[in-house]
Amino acid sequence: MPTAISTLSSVTNLQLSNVAVGPHLPPWVLAMPLRKLWAANNRLTSVLPKRKASAAVCERQKEWMGRLTHVCLSSNQFRELPQQLIEHATQLVELDLAYNQLLQIGSKAVDELQGMTSLRLLRLEKSYWLPVEERWTQASQRAIARLKQARPDLQSSRATDLLGVLSKWDDAYFNQDAEALKALLADNVVQHADQIVTEKDQKGPEAVTAFHRKYFETYQFKHLPIVRAANEQTSSVYSLWDEEAVLMRPEKFDEARPASGSATSLSGIWRLVLDDQLKVADIWFLRTLTREEKKFRLKHRPNQLYTDFKAKDVAAPTLSLSDKQLAKMQAAAEAFNQAWSTGDVAAVHSLMAPSCDTINPIFGERKSSREEWEEMVKDVFQYWEVKTNDVNIAVTASSNKAFLHWEQQMYGLNLLCFDDDQQISEVVGFRQPLKSEHDHIFKTDSSYMGHLDKLHMDAEH
Repeated sequence: MPTAISTLSSVTNLQLSNVAVGPHLPPWVLAMPLRKLWAANNRLTSVLPKRKASAAVCERQKEWMGRLTHVCLSSNQFRELPQQLIEHATQLVELDLAYNQLLQIGSKAVDELQGMTSLRLLRLEKSYWLPVEERWTQASQRAIARLKQARPDLQSSRATDLLGVLSKWDDAYFNQDAEALKALLADNVVQHADQIVTEKDQKGPEAVTAFHRKYFETYQFKHLPIVRAANEQTSSVYSLWDEEAVLMRPEKFDEARPASGSATSLSGIWRLVLDDQLKVADIWFLRTLTREEKKFRLKHRPNQLYTDFKAKDVAAPTLSLSDKQLAKMQAAAEAFNQAWSTGDVAAVHSLMAPSCDTINPIFGERKSSREEWEEMVKDVFQYWEVKTNDVNIAVTASSNKAFLHWEQQMYGLNLLCFDDDQQISEVVGFRQPLKSEHDHIFKTDSSYMGHLDKLHMDAEH
């Protein structure tokens, strides 16, 4: 045992994440009377060594596991449920095994989990960009379904439930399945107009589904979710995504809207707000335009609407952040919003890295330092007056990012990226156009493919 560790004989909470430990925990952890253990983002394949140990060591291991109440083992290399914990962690309340991409679950494991009467929360979700069939074998899917039926008291977290709906949304987009998307919608769903792709809100399941179906029918593409987050208090989920190889389908070519003939890529952010039944009640979105949309929507095809931004460029390794780190990111996001609502950058100055990079993927605005960003904010507030300011923030517990949805006289969807010191290192800012920009850049009566606003009006009548 390391000398520094030998003095920690009364430690009950241990943070051992992001330290490349593996294939099992170091033996010195047995000297600590742990109740809570965080060992995420490592190389663990088991909790303790699987080799046969002496009777005395086995007894000490059982005693150690018998005290555990909360264990986080997310983002490791487990191929099966940790058998040692299931057998001996008799007081375990929460077990987090999310993002163990190799993990599979058998029928025997389900039988054993049913016997863990103390267990109340179990996280098993995997990376959302993988199709369902690549996450779990059919046997695992049957086992998980049986576990849910046998242990209805074994709940996932509210955030997990919310993100589960977002996974279904992303799956529907990946498969370009409008009916699967429609099944997620509340009867009173509203998709709020972004003033870039479409001018009017889409209200009701039929109008919203028609919007997405038209896109699916017009383009072929590959949908790739990059970063996600949930805000449990507001029942909201966020997703930053790319769509690659976006190409107009040949059967959709016509003289009025000729195809460019070449593929492009899109990036955007969704915010979905769910109701008590986990149905999508509000949809907010901002994204870049396809080549054909630019030709159809823009008066002059201005160069500032072209950027090389890709959402995948801001992707980071899956992490497991402490409550303190998450709180610091939340505070930084709130300070960032405060700067944009008052014009005073002082509160956020120390929370931004000096080299912080800022980009608006839609309009092409880019600043390469904190100083440039602060000057931009000051310049904007020489002519911009905030009349109202509402904000919703979601910090990712498994990454180093936070989403903001802000509403003033217009709305925006931002992503903040943080460095190792939880300073803001990159800002991705999607926003609606200013009225002056809208009048100058966009044609009138040219909203999304020339069809969807009519669908909206038909739905209202």
